[in-house]
Amino acid sequence: MNKLGAKTVFNVGILASGISCFSFGFLDDVNDHTWFITLSFIIRILEALGSAAFVTSAFTIVAAEFPDSVATTFVSDETFILRINLLYIPS
Repeated sequence: MNKLGAKTVFNVGILASGISCFSFGFLDDVNDHTWFITLSFIIRILEALGSAAFVTSAFTIVAAEFPDSVATTFVSDETFILRINLLYIPS
């Protein structure tokens, strides 16, 4: 993250996750079972890498923006943003 920067990693992670979500919608057009499983794993791995990059860089950005209250900010972020979104966003 030091070489690329938190903002770049954040944007690349969001882009990778978005492309993965978009790509999952086209998997129903794959008729071969082997290709379907292979593409499912590849797309899921890309989504996991993008999500990991996004979350890691988001925490780095938050820590840089609020250096005096890092712990409080992380707790608020985890509680109010991540947990409440899991409750209200349909899966």
